[in-house]
Formats: sequence, structure tokens, C-alpha cells
Amino acid sequence: MEQDAVLTRQALRWSRQAKAGKMPTELYEALAEGTSRMEKRQVISLAKVSRIVADDGSIRPYNEFKNDWKYTHSEYGKKDSCGLCGKHPIVENCILHDEVADRQVVVGNTCVHRYVEIEVDGKVLNDEEKKEYLKTNMKEAKHQFNRKTFTQKYPSVLSDLERFQEMMTNNRFLFRSDPKKKLWRTIHRNMVKRLLSHGYPSPKLSRQWDEFMLTAESEYQEYSRQLNQYNEDMRKIREEHLQRQRQMAQKMNELRNKWKKEADHFIRICNDLENELNDWEKNMAVKVENRIRHIGLESLGGGYKRFHSEVEIKHQLKHNPESVEKPEIASEIDGWLEHHADILNTWEKNFCGSVRIKAISGRKLTEKQLAIIEKIRKKFV
Repeated sequence: MEQDAVLTRQALRWSRQAKAGKMPTELYEALAEGTSRMEKRQVISLAKVSRIVADDGSIRPYNEFKNDWKYTHSEYGKKDSCGLCGKHPIVENCILHDEVADRQVVVGNTCVHRYVEIEVDGKVLNDEEKKEYLKTNMKEAKHQFNRKTFTQKYPSVLSDLERFQEMMTNNRFLFRSDPKKKLWRTIHRNMVKRLLSHGYPSPKLSRQWDEFMLTAESEYQEYSRQLNQYNEDMRKIREEHLQRQRQMAQKMNELRNKWKKEADHFIRICNDLENELNDWEKNMAVKVENRIRHIGLESLGGGYKRFHSEVEIKHQLKHNPESVEKPEIASEIDGWLEHHADILNTWEKNFCGSVRIKAISGRKLTEKQLAIIEKIRKKFV
């Protein structure tokens, strides 16, 4: 009974000191009594920030007031001290919150895992589950810290990526002289991919972005100058090409008109000689006309050219024979056809007419043709 009275008086004294904000060191020592040296420090540190005095003035034991603190979330990056073990600095901060007193304390990952009970969806986590849960939350806290840090450093990173996109990805003419700039395409692609997946770049990519941004503005000015020059050169090339096309179209129109006139002239000659042309020659005339109409008289070759020349000569012989210069053999054949046609048969007449035109056009007679002419000549001896 006497011991209980002593404890009651001591509790009342501690209660008054708690209200005044002055708790005796003996109280904290008493709360940590029986614990190990490491645990003693945790108990005393937590007791100093906890509600250790109950409403009735009694002192709450460690196992009771430690349950007032609930783990809420993790934070990363801010240097702080552990509220339990006193370690400094810590950057992986776990936040414990006392809802009744509306207080919070920063504790390190290790101390939370060792001394704080974590409950998720009504289930108290065991050591392995607690470790994995804290690891996941700290990973997300690091992501948030890195995103915030990078966004603060480069608040306009998205607009910069959009602005410099063409410069960083366009290698039509910029990268030929500076192989170092080939890295820009990779940086831009990785930055976009990383920002979409994480919201911030990796350390290596962040260093690359830092290096790029140091000269980005001057590089962009140079790029704009080169791009404008390139566009101006392309514009001149397109204008020259269009000019050549217009000249070519005009030239082709002139040639087609010329070819049409040549074809029309040729067909008029053929129509004038219609009674003097055989069926083969008439069919050949149609082919030559079409060829002249599509490629022109100057482009005729081979048999087409020879046939055209023979038709021209026939037309001259019909209307202006004096203007035609005849070789000796052609004049001789003219005499045969004019004075001795009754001696020649139909085949010989046709042969003489063909050879006569060939000789006038300047073509060399074959040995066989010469032999036939000699045979016909003997008829007049």
C-alpha cells in the first residue's frame, strides 16, 4: 500500500511536469528499463515526442504509446535525423503520425522496420511483408523526388523537346560535318521515352541533357540558319526544275507542231501519188506518217527514211522533173520506159521504176540488180 501511494504521488508530479513541458530524465530512464542499450535509445527518443501521460495522470508504458504512431508514407531527398536512433543525415525518410496529438516524426527505414508496426487493409504485416512494403513506398518516393528535382531544374523540358525536335532528329544535312551531333537523335528519343515512363531521365541521360542544353540555343540558331539556307537552295532548285519543265514542254509543243506539219505534208504527197503506189507502198506510207507524227522526220531511220526519200523523189519527178538530178543509169532507164516500154514485161517495168528511184536517191545498186539491168539492156542491142 505504501509503495502504491509513492508511485501515485510520483505520477502526479510527472503529470504536472508534462503539462509544463518539463519531463524528468528519470521518467524516460524508467520507461526504457529492462531494454537493451540500442532499444533504450529508441524508447527514450520516442517517449520524448509521445503522449506518455494518460488522461488520469498515469504514465503510459512503451508498448502502449508506441502504438499511437502510424506509418503514413515515405519521403526522399531531404536530409534529416532519425527521430528514434538519432542517425544523421538520412535521406530515406519514413513519416510516423500521431492522429490524436496531430504530430509527426521522421524516422529512418531501418528503425521503422525494427520497431514500428505497420497495418495495411486491417492486416498487420510481418517482417518480410513490411520490408517489401517499405521498399515499394521508398521507390515511389524516389521517383517523386527525382521528378520534382528535374522539373524544378528544367521546368520547360517538354517545350524544349518540342522546340528542338527537328534539330535533334533531322540528319538530312547537319550531321554530315559533325559526327558528335548524331548523339542528339538518341538523346531526344530516350528523353521522350523516359519522361513518358518515369517523368525524369536516368543519371546518364540527365548528364547528356545538361551538356546538350549548355549549347542548345546557339546550336538552334545555327541550325535555323542552315535550314533557311537549305530551304532557299531547294526553292531555287525547284524553280530551275520548273523552268526546265516549262522550256521542255514548250519545245515539245513546237516539235509536235513541226512533226504534224511534216506528217501532213508527207500524206499529201502520198495522196497525190496514190495511183502510182502499189498496196505495199500505201501500207508503208501509213506507217511512215505515224512515225513522223510521233518522232519527227529527222528521227526516221532505216527503211522508213529510205521510203520517205523515194516518195519525195517520185513527187518531184511527177511535178518538176527538171529539178531532179539524175545519174546516167537513171536517164538510161527513163529512155527505156519512154521509148521501148512495149518490149518490157510488167515485172521488168516495175523493176526498172524501182531501180530508177533508187539510183536517183543516191543509193548503190546491188550486183544482182546490176546483172538484171544488163540483161534488160541486151534487149535493146
